[in-house]
Amino acid sequence: MWSFELTDRVVVQGPTLAGLWSLAVLLPTLAVPVRRLRDAGYAWAHALWLLVPLAGMIVVALLCAQPSRAAPSSTAASGVQGAHPPSS
Repeated sequence: MWSFELTDRVVVQGPTLAGLWSLAVLLPTLAVPVRRLRDAGYAWAHALWLLVPLAGMIVVALLCAQPSRAAPSSTAASGVQGAHPPSS
């Protein structure tokens, strides 16, 4: 284990920096499957499958591999024409 002093009383050790790095990387790492799950039409809560060892990764991988679903347009529901022409 290594350490270095920032001031007379503050000592930063290796595991502390590793923990900070883990937290900094955790959010973007979780954001990727959550965004993909939402694109596929699933709730973000399906990312909690990742807490189950091995099987959870398989479940999330299968869910993320599903094709994207088009989100319902708020302008189409209200009858207002948007930028896309109506399909015939």
